[in-house]
Amino acid sequence: LTIPATAAKGIAVGAYDARFNQPAAFSGRGFTRDNLVKPNVITPGINVTAPSANNQFRPFSGSSAATALLAGGISQLQQWRLDSDIPSIINANSMNAYITRGAIRDNELNYPNPVSGYGKTNIYNVFQSLMS
Repeated sequence: LTIPATAAKGIAVGAYDARFNQPAAFSGRGFTRDNLVKPNVITPGINVTAPSANNQFRPFSGSSAATALLAGGISQLQQWRLDSDIPSIINANSMNAYITRGAIRDNELNYPNPVSGYGKTNIYNVFQSLMS
């Protein structure tokens, strides 16, 4: 794991292959030297379809692709909060808590762990927890 993923207040995203349900070999592993849980969660990061040049779509792989997916989910949560006129402040710390709470965890693994942090990102679960 390298900077900036080691930042204490940032949300570090690891990548996994959703097709085979396996962590990506290229994805950084935690924990940090001062024992912070990083990555916080893992998100699909192999063959993620996204726009490219000339109005085309193509697959991208990497932890940057995984980060883009999580950023999109966080944007949806922020927009929902604004549309719902919810007065609570959502900052990086609370968003990290929501993302962590909504993560999917495999029964066979202990959490948090250095490969997948608190689990696989699931924005739908975050919405469900906020609405209940």
